[in-house]
Amino acid sequence: MNIELLDEVWVEQKRFLKDGLLDGTFWDKDTGLSINSYVQSRDDFVALFSSFIDEAEASLSASDRPAIGRFITISRKDSVVIVIKHSDKIFQGMVVDPKKANLGLLYNVALPKAIEKTKLALA
Repeated sequence: MNIELLDEVWVEQKRFLKDGLLDGTFWDKDTGLSINSYVQSRDDFVALFSSFIDEAEASLSASDRPAIGRFITISRKDSVVIVIKHSDKIFQGMVVDPKKANLGLLYNVALPKAIEKTKLALA
């Protein structure tokens, strides 16, 4: 895994989302440990979202629904949490302020760029 490329993901995301990117981290879902973070490592976020993803995937499977796709969005009172599934093991979470970030750029440019660059970092 190329940590320098993961650092570049955050630089690129900040360029697109500007002050709208509040926080973010890459983590290993199996271990529940942060790999690389923007702003600060959020061990509580990593642990809770790893559990959330496991529960969501189990619920979808039990109800014969399609599995989680490439990413999920969770709308909170004052922010949006985006969780990108880079593999069954490596996830990326970003906390975005929708009042400060252009959501069109987020979904159509920033997320595809993050997925592309992370794929290179994991190769």
